[in-house]
Amino acid sequence: MAGVCKVTKEELESFLRAVDQDFPVPLSQKSDLSVLAEKFAQRADIFAERIDGKIAGAVIGYITNGFSEISFITVVAVRKEYRGKGVSKRALLSYIAEAKKQGRFKAIDVYTQRENATAIGLYKGCGFVDYKIENEPRPNDVHLIYYL
Repeated sequence: MAGVCKVTKEELESFLRAVDQDFPVPLSQKSDLSVLAEKFAQRADIFAERIDGKIAGAVIGYITNGFSEISFITVVAVRKEYRGKGVSKRALLSYIAEAKKQGRFKAIDVYTQRENATAIGLYKGCGFVDYKIENEPRPNDVHLIYYL
């Protein structure tokens, strides 16, 4: 079952390498995966599900180290061999429940690519809605928000 869990930097790096090419712009083109794994391991809240002793999928975002009244999700990914089994939905619902429990957030924010119909369906199915802001920093992406 997905839930907030402690993962090592090495586990996280292995997971990020496994899902890297699944993003329209691979994570490794934006950041060194070792550095990214270290940052996430130290600062992010990781809601992951382990299957067969490895991270099958995870939602990575900022709740405890959030710096505004909006929590934000930075990575949602599932290894190919575990897709279609509800891993990302369980992790996302765990993330939402924890953000609600904190009681200090007004919403949860996430972006995804317009072409990623699966992700958009996941987010909307969990209660996220389209969100537009003036001077959108990522105008080519879909911006969604979950109001707490």
